[in-house]
Amino acid sequence: MQQLKRGVVLALAAAGLLSACGGGGGGGESDSGLTPTPAPSAKTLSGTAATGAPFVGTVTIKDANGKTKEASIGTDGSYSVDVSDLVAPFVLRAQGKTSSLYSAATLNDLNKAVNITPLTDLIIANIAGGPAETLFNGTSIQAVTQEALAKQADLLRGRLIAVLRNLGLPENTDLLHSPFKADQTGLDALLETLSVQIDYSFSVASIRNVLTGDQIRDDLLDPDDADVLADPGVDLSAVKRDLVGVNELFAAIGAMVKSITTQSGLSSTDLIPKMGAFISDDYVNDGELKPDVLSSTLKTDSIWALRNKPERLVSADPVGKRYCFQFPNWNAKIKLGSTWDRDQFASCVGKDKDGSWKFVGNGRLVDFKVMTYSSSVPEGNRIENGIAFGVRETMHRSYYVVISGPGLPAAGLPMTNDMNGINNPFADASWYHFDIANDKRSVYNTSAGLDLTKVEKGARYTATIYARQGDPQPIAVYQSALKVKPLSDAEIAADPSRFFPVLTSSTSMADLRPPAPLALTWAQPKLTKIVSGYIRSELSSPGSGSTISGFSQNLNRPYLQDPTSYQFGFGDTYARSSAQVWLNAVDRDGRNFRVFKNLDGSAVKWSLF
Repeated sequence: MQQLKRGVVLALAAAGLLSACGGGGGGGESDSGLTPTPAPSAKTLSGTAATGAPFVGTVTIKDANGKTKEASIGTDGSYSVDVSDLVAPFVLRAQGKTSSLYSAATLNDLNKAVNITPLTDLIIANIAGGPAETLFNGTSIQAVTQEALAKQADLLRGRLIAVLRNLGLPENTDLLHSPFKADQTGLDALLETLSVQIDYSFSVASIRNVLTGDQIRDDLLDPDDADVLADPGVDLSAVKRDLVGVNELFAAIGAMVKSITTQSGLSSTDLIPKMGAFISDDYVNDGELKPDVLSSTLKTDSIWALRNKPERLVSADPVGKRYCFQFPNWNAKIKLGSTWDRDQFASCVGKDKDGSWKFVGNGRLVDFKVMTYSSSVPEGNRIENGIAFGVRETMHRSYYVVISGPGLPAAGLPMTNDMNGINNPFADASWYHFDIANDKRSVYNTSAGLDLTKVEKGARYTATIYARQGDPQPIAVYQSALKVKPLSDAEIAADPSRFFPVLTSSTSMADLRPPAPLALTWAQPKLTKIVSGYIRSELSSPGSGSTISGFSQNLNRPYLQDPTSYQFGFGDTYARSSAQVWLNAVDRDGRNFRVFKNLDGSAVKWSLF
């Protein structure tokens, strides 16, 4: 996997739910060879370094000839550096213990405020067409011009104009130069409302309104892209007030879980009433009711996971008083309002009938998602391309679904609730256990009849849910939109190695000797990066079942030290009769690609084709 160098998250300080973070940066000087532009009598660059809270650390300014000066950032985020012996243009870096932010200035910016924030960092990244730190560490400082700064600052302000209006900020707010204090007012209120994450391996940034969950994409390779962040449509100040009460709920749960985990011999009769106090009696989530949730929370891993505060807000409804948050650990299987998103877990909180904040669930009988999906089996040069339909129903209250939408049969695509989830591309969540009727897969591809010429970005698909096949009336109807247009068969077939990892290790069943780990190596694709990998092996003893070992990673927090290999571990010494490995990758637009290999050399039969 290409390395994700940095993701910057702006703090949601008002709710106390998120903490500011960043990354990247570095020192080093270089001589750009530019002709010095003498500074005027003004001798300082000053301003505010903040992320929704004051930035803690130092500011370093590098000039046109690579000379640097630094100063400490004040406790209020303010900084001031004497630049009387430096020459313009300048690149500024705010460096903390684990994060860094960048900004820039020209000769005309002396005696003005020059801010250093996640938004200025994004402005500089757009000028650089990649990591902002390249302008600080490299020799391309000549790209920092008054025109370039003004263009990118204006473009970004235009993308945020609806949020600026909602917060009562002037539409001509200068993201680079408007003076502000890190006190949750003015420009700081905007920083507090937004989250910026940059994936430099794909040169793509996301800008998210953390109070509503709305998000847009910023392509660093396209200096003129201008997708606009949606009008929040709600009073953001009301959202902030609600989040104070929601955060109190999370704090109370954390305190309860902490007290439980420090006790010994705690029985389910002790836990159920304690946990039940935080769950609405009207709780409904993907078919689960309150008693189902209380049963699932008796697992130790669930209890520990509840100690985690949410990472971000997914959606906000201040009128209906419902807020959904993303938690860092979906593996805990806490089904408290799930809106599953790869290796994250989201839970919904709302106002209960008694006026208190409680977990209320997502209010749905099933969860329904669609995504592009392509798979490859090197043996036989088999490639399939299509759309994956994920239908999740955790308590088996519905058994039949009909999917309709662009490219599908006129009568719809029937799916039944009898899949064990092992092969589902929605993965790594076995809760998605519907498959296409009479076909053990949840992917409908071109070879089966999918008409890709009718499928576009934003295509909407409808899932009509029935309790049983043959029932005259459905119990629910839900929709989901495709986030990206699928590639055509011809685009993929032209050079599959651009998308699918090519397995390079000579792995066979002879290499599978538990408990020794199995080393798998692959060639990194040109247009995708690895997000997960698994090995499923069958035990030799009859009736012994199978085991799964693997890894998955959030794209914003990679942990693979080597992006082209992984050691799959085993927790036993049993011999295996067969095994299959698969690697999952995504491209910069979010398309999904998977490659399969059977270690015993047999043909892949259960690969979701």
